[in-house]
Amino acid sequence: MEELARKNPWLGLESYKEGEILYGRDEDIRDLSQCVLNDTETLLYGKSGIGKSSILNAGILPAARRSGYLPVVIRLSHKDEHPYLVQIHQAIINSIVSSCGNDLLSNIAGCDIEAINKEYKFIREVVARKNQDSESFYEYFHRHTFHNEIGERIKLLIIFDQFEEIFTLQEDIQKKKDFFVYLADLLNDIMPDVLQHNIEVSSENQLDIKVVSEENIETIFENIDLDFENSLTEYVTDNDVHFVFTIREDYLSEFEYYSATIPTLKQNRYALRPINEEQAAQIILRPIPGLIDVDVAKFIIEKITGSKDFKLDGIPEIEVDSAVLSLYLQRLYDAKEGNTITRNLVEQKGGKIIYNFYNEALSDISESTVDYLEDMLLNGKGRRDNITIYDAINEGGVSVEEIDILSQKKKILRVFNYAGELRIEFVHDILCPVVKEHKEEKLQIKLLEEERIRQEQLQKQILLEEETKRKEIERKAREESDSLKAEAARVRKRNRRKLTIIGVLALLGGVIAWGWWFLLIRDYHVDYCNFTTLNGWPIGLEEVKNSSTKEKLIVYYRLTRKGWLKRDDSPFYKVEVLDAHDRPCTNKFYETPIVKLLEAEMNDKKACDFAKLQRETACWIYTPVDQDFKGVLKCTAYNLKKEELYSIQYHKDMTYKSHDINKYVQWAVFHDANGTQMMVTDGGVDRMRQTIRNGSIVGCLFFTELGAPQKNADGTYGYQYEIDSLTNLIQRQYSVDRFGTKIDSSKIDILNYKFGRIAKTSQYEMNYFNNGVLEYHYKDFCDTLQFHDNSLVYGSCHALRSDFDRVVFAYNKKNQPIFNKKYFKRALVESMSIYYKSGSDMIDSISMFENGENYVKKFTYPNDSTECISFWKNGSKYSLLSVNDKGHSHLYHRSIRSVIKKISKNHIYNIETIEYQDSLHRPIQNGMYSKYSIYKDETSGNPLMEYFYDSQGEIFKSEYFEYDEYGNRIARGVAGIDGTLVRCPNWDWDGLTFYKMAILYPFGKPDRSVFVSAKGFNEFGESSPITKNNDDMVKHISIDEVNYHFVYSQENGVKKTGVAIAATNFIKSQYKYPALYLHVLSKNGTFYNVGLQDGDILIKYNDTIFFPINQQKSFTNLLNDIEEEGGKIIIARAEPGENRYKLKTFIIPRGKARAEFHKVELNEAEYHRLKNNIN
Repeated sequence: MEELARKNPWLGLESYKEGEILYGRDEDIRDLSQCVLNDTETLLYGKSGIGKSSILNAGILPAARRSGYLPVVIRLSHKDEHPYLVQIHQAIINSIVSSCGNDLLSNIAGCDIEAINKEYKFIREVVARKNQDSESFYEYFHRHTFHNEIGERIKLLIIFDQFEEIFTLQEDIQKKKDFFVYLADLLNDIMPDVLQHNIEVSSENQLDIKVVSEENIETIFENIDLDFENSLTEYVTDNDVHFVFTIREDYLSEFEYYSATIPTLKQNRYALRPINEEQAAQIILRPIPGLIDVDVAKFIIEKITGSKDFKLDGIPEIEVDSAVLSLYLQRLYDAKEGNTITRNLVEQKGGKIIYNFYNEALSDISESTVDYLEDMLLNGKGRRDNITIYDAINEGGVSVEEIDILSQKKKILRVFNYAGELRIEFVHDILCPVVKEHKEEKLQIKLLEEERIRQEQLQKQILLEEETKRKEIERKAREESDSLKAEAARVRKRNRRKLTIIGVLALLGGVIAWGWWFLLIRDYHVDYCNFTTLNGWPIGLEEVKNSSTKEKLIVYYRLTRKGWLKRDDSPFYKVEVLDAHDRPCTNKFYETPIVKLLEAEMNDKKACDFAKLQRETACWIYTPVDQDFKGVLKCTAYNLKKEELYSIQYHKDMTYKSHDINKYVQWAVFHDANGTQMMVTDGGVDRMRQTIRNGSIVGCLFFTELGAPQKNADGTYGYQYEIDSLTNLIQRQYSVDRFGTKIDSSKIDILNYKFGRIAKTSQYEMNYFNNGVLEYHYKDFCDTLQFHDNSLVYGSCHALRSDFDRVVFAYNKKNQPIFNKKYFKRALVESMSIYYKSGSDMIDSISMFENGENYVKKFTYPNDSTECISFWKNGSKYSLLSVNDKGHSHLYHRSIRSVIKKISKNHIYNIETIEYQDSLHRPIQNGMYSKYSIYKDETSGNPLMEYFYDSQGEIFKSEYFEYDEYGNRIARGVAGIDGTLVRCPNWDWDGLTFYKMAILYPFGKPDRSVFVSAKGFNEFGESSPITKNNDDMVKHISIDEVNYHFVYSQENGVKKTGVAIAATNFIKSQYKYPALYLHVLSKNGTFYNVGLQDGDILIKYNDTIFFPINQQKSFTNLLNDIEEEGGKIIIARAEPGENRYKLKTFIIPRGKARAEFHKVELNEAEYHRLKNNIN
């Protein structure tokens, strides 16, 4: 089983690496090693894919190292800006560095190559460069010496792998020629002329030619200076450098052309031949003995070569493609299931191996990626090319995952590093024909598909022309037939007219006057279950047929138009509300999208007031724009006394242009009974922008007078509707954002209508019962509407719906709440009945039922205060025992509301306070707090500060507000015990740390947690981070979202709440500019008594320095130490007027500090200002 645990010994199309065993090439490795080591230069050539790179890596490199040579493998880049010599220089340094020990490698990791060489002198300059602008190969290798990490000179074996790329990728012919010229000088050991000094002989030193006798022949050389000892620079001549060039056999002729001046390269050559069947058998059998037997090995060779006429007898007979063999064996090994590779498995894997391998590798890759890679990695000559991974991703749209699949999993791409960039190429030249074939197949398929489409279009065109001719013939035939029939009809009509004209004229005289009145002038009524509008005019939905329908309807609508005759210039212009007994009554169902009929947002006073006007409406009258009734000018609502309540006036927005002629935009503006524009929400909404298509309202947006979009009580800026064009009924409704874009998640499907009203939606179902009862069934609860004598009982208690099956609210005719009942599993679990003082809106008492017990709350109103006292109820009598005496500690006995006036130098406050007490007048917790105080500006009534107290009388939350000159809230913060701002996350409702937060509320609506944008400021008025602390980490927060809350969850800081979503951007990081910030909790502590204030920054306590903060130091026991021991404290106090911090020293006595320190994040300016002031 040992061989099963091994990795696949066959690498497929990948080259073997140094250290891996290359089987079947033992003899080639031995012979080639002798050539490389004995000859200064060697040319290795062979067919594409024959294994040149593998034999170099797995055979020659180890042999060279054993002989003391350092291998330097170079694959030249021919698209690089770096010259060839620079690439060779960098490759030598890289190879020397890679051969160094681990200690040195760890020291130079990440360093620049030239910086490494400069420090360790791996390549040492012996002779200066002759010309700084250029350098030949000869000069480079004769003016440098090469050393290892201990300074010893080393021998180099420089291998130019895939050298044929200089012919395929280098497009500049001059660069090719220059390379071989430099190479010839180096290999032929000929010093270039530019390196030799020019020896000039001046004219004055020239020798005169003279004839001498034979006896004086030696005098000829008397004046010739033969001392050239120092005329040439002494270059290095003992470098031991060998060169190897590997090229594909089909580029041998081009190599011959360019290397014609290098004789040694014509002699020192090694031709790598394809392996034979004997070598193939070794490759198959030797890696894992026993995995494949000899017969199966022969069968594999037969499959690859297509030849059976050979024997495995030690005598070579046929050639075998080693790349195909390696790929074949790799796939067989991956496919095997047992301990051996069998003949059956070989049969199954037969066929087009390379083609199938390539196509399977592309099965998980997008078509666009395949097209890009095949275009970029195969040049115009069908040869391999390479590109950077950066270009593949950013220009070709190839994903990182696809590159990993093709290089790591499928292994058809090779990733390599060149000049600091990762590049990719096809793993082997053997793939090039397959890629080319694949591209041609796709092109052929594309051409066939284009031809098919063209033929289909041509056929359709022919059929269309034939159909047009046929219809033209039929049209002419019909016209001729109709003409004949029309002529016959005209003849018959003339004859009948002569016989009847006298009688008709007599009758018409008496009927015309009555018909005119009946058809065109008399008010004509039609009763409908419901109504909507079309082109602004009311139209009925489902006509009322009988009285039983009226009983279930509760109310129905009578629509009136001028005349019985239905025509465009006489639409319905009046809608009246009638009850089941045909009596006029008030509106129960019809409502505007802005304000619902049963408005439940009690904090929006204007919305509640307008909802009341809608409920009081008994009739609507529509006024036309002109006498032709071409459009609606306004719709006016009247009560039962025919008094005007409000009106909506319409006008088209002519600035809106649409390509759809059936679509336009109009504005609907609300006016009160006096004709003055009227806001219907506290947010300032006084108009709607309605989109009309084919006469129906398909969208609406809510706006203020200034044109700012605003939400309604349901939290939406408007709606979009999908209308059934036949019935004019809404089929689907969406909420929209402030830009009018629909919010898909808000979709409500209208599933069914009953009586022209919505009966079932994707959210609820409505059932009608006799006695004026409607039930709305939601998924988890049920609401009930009851109608009695024109008063309305309705359920709308959103906060309690998750706890109860059914909630019923009742209101009297004054629209005052009179009772509230809650049911769980059909049992009454809570109820509340409210009684009012006679002739007053003040509550006299509330009778309660809760948890099986009854109790009563009695109210009194002494002066400006209000007291509420709770007692248990027994029958019709009140018990003297208070509520909390019966063990119900969560209920209070007495609540006291008081108002006092306070005058300060800047404001006159009205301080409103509510306190909760038990029967002994002790503070008691009611909900979150026991006492609540709010400071209001007497002039504007705006809240300036709020304090919340627990049952011990201690503040646990507070708020501070600022306003602009128009009364809009513009900033908030935490109010300290003296009314000043303080950074305190414990007292902030959202747990945030900031000094002051500038806020922009949506349309000025003051809500503590809802705003459009926020920005933090410090004591000096500078921008400062808003932070939230979490395990000694600080989260910086920036907000720029509409109607979004600060609400956090433990997982990711984002949590849904109600209809709004917390959308905050966190940047989680360590504290960068921290400081310890003081917050005084009470005026009864030692800190306050000695003069310490909110916002003081701790600098030093006794001998311990606390600024700058030691991030590793814990501050848990700091306050305990101060309270137990006392001592000297130095603090820094902000002085905004002087733009600085002042240092102050305090002596703290032992005792309760009644204060706390918070670790806060300062901005950079604060931090350095404080640091400079301390210095």
